[in-house]
Amino acid sequence: YAPQARVRLFSAEALQQALASRRDASSETIAIWSSHPLANTVTKVLWRAMPTDPRVCAHDLFAVLRDFDAQGVVEIWVQAPPDGVAWDGVRDRLSRAAA
Repeated sequence: YAPQARVRLFSAEALQQALASRRDASSETIAIWSSHPLANTVTKVLWRAMPTDPRVCAHDLFAVLRDFDAQGVVEIWVQAPPDGVAWDGVRDRLSRAAA
């Protein structure tokens, strides 16, 4: 599955910084899939919690991307999964979606 919206992967810190630098004037809605809610003072941001279990995350990944696409977002910002073998499949799928 290749989402219509552009997928961008961020570390947790970089994701928060990118959101903080986003301008309120933007008329485009973005989506964020991260393990924790982020401090957000802007509008037009959809957020969903990323599961902390790698198996659940892998199972939900494409459904979440499709749901965000269906809502008409222009970009999907995703917190990169943690390091570790258990997360390799999720990391690979997200890297391909972001390519």
